[in-house]
Amino acid sequence: MHYDVREPWEAWALVPAVIGVVAIPIIIGHFILELYYKIRPAQENEKVSLSTLGDNNKSDFFKKLLIGWLICAPIFYWVHSLVY
Repeated sequence: MHYDVREPWEAWALVPAVIGVVAIPIIIGHFILELYYKIRPAQENEKVSLSTLGDNNKSDFFKKLLIGWLICAPIFYWVHSLVY
């Protein structure tokens, strides 16, 4: 028996929406942090310890995502208000 299964358009719209809600803020957050680190270079640490041996200019995933969400939130809200 063959089932004719068709995914609703909402399922196909969810994929780019999830990618847009995560990927676009990460990219924007990355560029904002790179610009910030060019304007304010890293300061030299006076103490030498294991916690300061890493690169201080490296930002983690969640910092980029949070900064991107803060910048993109008004745009996401505006698009949401247009759709609904």
